[in-house]
Amino acid sequence: MISQIVEDGFVISNRRQEDLEIELTSKTRLPYGADFETGDFVVIFGERDEDHIIAYGVQKVGRDRNLIAATSSQQMRIHFVPRKEL
Repeated sequence: MISQIVEDGFVISNRRQEDLEIELTSKTRLPYGADFETGDFVVIFGERDEDHIIAYGVQKVGRDRNLIAATSSQQMRIHFVPRKEL
């Protein structure tokens, strides 16, 4: 979840209680725009170095999808799994 908007991107807080700085560049893909706000849930594709991620792509996540996330020390991979209707 986005916890803070900064000049070149934003800061997210993840489930591990880590604060990660997300850097948006001119090469970052934003398929639905960059109208991010504090409290938004997002998916970030990028390269991680400690608590800093240079984003290759960012997309807001709606409540109509579930996430399965796999992370490593250098790269973050996240996959969407559509939620089944109840």
